Amino acid sequence: MTDQFPFLAMKLSTAAQTVQVSEKTLRRAIAAGDLVARDFGGEYRIEADELRAWVRSHPAKGRAS
Repeated sequence: MTDQFPFLAMKLSTAAQTVQVSEKTLRRAIAAGDLVARDFGGEYRIEADELRAWVRSHPAKGRAS
């Protein structure tokens, strides 16, 4: 079966709300190459898998590991 929608992604604002960080934080991660995003007409879109990988690469602060 062929995937008809290989790239379904959320807006930057939605991604920021989802992981409880600011849009500025995500923009910095994108600029640094730490978070993969696509630019559609001047607006970033982030795939859930990419966002999940970025979150996992940053240990939670204030919690015992």
